[in-house]
Order: sequence, then structure tokens, then C-alpha cells
Amino acid sequence: MKMPNDAIQILRLGKRYPLGDTERFDQLREALSDWISRPFRSINSNTGKNDGFIWALKDVDLSVRSGETLGIIGRNGAGKSTLLKILSRVTQPTEGKAILNGSASSLLEVGTGFHPDLTGRENIYLNAAILGMSRHAIREKFQEIVEFSEIGQFLNTPVKKYSSGMSVRLAFAIAAHLDSEIMLIDEVLAVGDASFQRKCLDKMESIARSGRTILFVSHNLPAIERLCSRCIVFEKGMIVFDGKPNEAIDFYYRTQVSSGDHSAFDLAESTRSGTGKARFTSLEIRSNSRHLGNIVQSGKSMDIFIRVKSVKSVVNPQIAILLKDQTGRTLFGMNTADSAIGIPVLNKDIEICCQIPETPLREGVYFIDLWMTESNDTVDYVRYASSVTIIPNDSSPLSRQVGTGNGGLIFVKHEWKIQ
Repeated sequence: MKMPNDAIQILRLGKRYPLGDTERFDQLREALSDWISRPFRSINSNTGKNDGFIWALKDVDLSVRSGETLGIIGRNGAGKSTLLKILSRVTQPTEGKAILNGSASSLLEVGTGFHPDLTGRENIYLNAAILGMSRHAIREKFQEIVEFSEIGQFLNTPVKKYSSGMSVRLAFAIAAHLDSEIMLIDEVLAVGDASFQRKCLDKMESIARSGRTILFVSHNLPAIERLCSRCIVFEKGMIVFDGKPNEAIDFYYRTQVSSGDHSAFDLAESTRSGTGKARFTSLEIRSNSRHLGNIVQSGKSMDIFIRVKSVKSVVNPQIAILLKDQTGRTLFGMNTADSAIGIPVLNKDIEICCQIPETPLREGVYFIDLWMTESNDTVDYVRYASSVTIIPNDSSPLSRQVGTGNGGLIFVKHEWKIQ
């Protein structure tokens, strides 16, 4: 039963997609498909077969109180972004229902909610009008939005000419300043620079104190702990934990280690940004440390296999891997531009491998970002594409110094000599 103080009520929500279909559907096609298949759904659900479909969400029940800030975490493909797309009415559920008691603004994938041919100024008015704001109310908020987004000189430029970072700035500014009672935010903030991310987090804290309801999907776990009063963990389309943020994060770390036999990370449903001319589709970690999946012993080799799908030709692409700690700090990066490998033109699907002969990390959980560029343009950027758990190795100097308190996270090969 829906309670008066619930901003969001989700009842047995489910969403399924055809297996192997990684393309986005527009709402009309999804609605028609849903309408046609609905009479047969109850029959198929009892057969135990997937019938060529995969459930991105299944039997999700959730209540979010008014004024609550809810963090949502989980591996890529766990169902987090699908949930926010349904709540934002970007896509329709296959079964169940989601009730929103109040207007909602959302910040999902870069460009979502913008008309590419309209200018930044026109898109501000368009989004505000969709939320039901009067022109007078929009004019009152307009200058705040422009100043926060820091794109004033490009205000009369069509949004299709914006970089991904500019689009994120404008999208967040609109979502944060318009008079919506519910705010839905996906990992899209990862695209912005560090100073703008801090600015956004400060604004979200202010919004939370004002009593608005926030749903925040992120791999930035310190931000989740800082902002949220409650956190849920998604795994395979279901909620597997619901509680305090610090307890949810501890649970998430434990499941990362215990699921180490699942080495391949499917990136098809990952939140990403870029031109889309090519896309990272999967990442797999292999090691000679005799541990499966994403568990690697410090000092042992780590091979990172990346599969890339070509959509349009990319000239002289550069592919980078960034290793980050649990606070989101980049520890080091590896770029094809720094090696002898060269890809003059990327015009077909490829698999590429980055080999680290001796993993220089101490014990802990780390995260991997994938980044592809063409000249100065981002082609595809996937933040937190996967995690990797580094475990002790008795024969490695990295493990011998763990716990000293001042050893840092990275071991640099070195020698000491007495002169």
C-alpha cells in the first residue's frame, strides 16, 4: 500500500531485453513490444526458460521516503541505470509499476533530455516547461542555471555542438535548479572535471538539506557515504542489500571478492560518454597468480583484455586504462600512445590487451576506467568499468610492507646501497 510520506513506491518491477541486443530502443518501439508480449508473459514466466531474453530488473520492491537521499551501487550491468531510466520515463517496465509522488528531474546519460538542434538557452526553457514551470518561474531561475553551468558564452549554440563535459554542466544545472521534488542522478557526473564534480556534490548536499528526494547512482563510494542516508546494492537485477551506506559499501566490497570467478565484465549497459563512434563492450582480467577472475596477487602479472565494437571509423584512436583507488583517485594510467602499438584506423571490432608484468599495487580493491579518444574528442569513456582485488603475495616486497602505515599503495622497484 502506498504511504503518504513515500516519494517513490516500486512494486514488483521488472524489465527485460532481448539477448544480444545492446542497442537502445525508443519508447514507442518498447511500448509496442511490451503491448504485444503482455498476453504471453504469464505463460513464459512459468516455463523457467529465458526464451531469448535477459532480465535487467526482476521483482524489485522499494519505497523511498520523501526527503530521503538514497544511494544505489553495484557492478556495471546490475540494473542501477535501468531503474533510473524507468523512473525517468525514458523506458517502460516489462512488468510491475513505479509510482512517483511529485515532479522529477533527471540526469542520466549525456544528452538525455536535450534536443540537439536547440540552443542551450532553448533547452533550459524546454526542460522547465516539461516540469510544468511557468515562463515567469523559469526567468527567475535562468541566471542561476547559466552561472552554475559556466557555459554562458555558448548559451546560444546548438547543444549538438557541445562537448560531453559542457552537456553535463548544463544538464546538472537544469536538474538542480528547477522546482522538482525528486532528483534522479546517474554516474554521468563522472564526465565533468574534478572541480565541477565537487561543485555538484556540494549542490546535492544543499538540495538534500532542503528536503527534496534524491536517488544517486554512483561508483564514487566516498560520495555515496557522504551524501546518502541510505544505500541499496544491486546484483543481477535485484536488490541484495538495503541499509546504512557504510554497511552497504562493506557488503559491496565483500561481494567483489567473492565473485572473483566471474572475470568478464559486460559493458553493454554501462553509463558512458563520448561520440559513440566506437564502444568498449567487455573487459576481462587474467593473471598468472592462479586465482580466477578479478583477483590478482600483488607482484604477479595482470593482463587486461578489452573488446571494442566499431560503429564508425575512428582515425588514430588512443586507448587508455586508468587504475583508481577506492576514493576515486587515479594512481596510474596506461595509454596506447605510450607504446609501440598503433591503430591508424579503427573500422572493425577488435580485442586489445594491456599486459602488466608485475602488478605494483598493495592489497586492496581498485577500479578501472576505460577511455578512448580521437584527436581531442572523447570517443568512449566508461568510468569504473570493473574492479580488481589485489591480495597478498608472501614472495612479493609489496606484501611485506603492507601495514607499515607509510608504504603507500604502489610499490616502485628499487635498490638500497650503503656508500
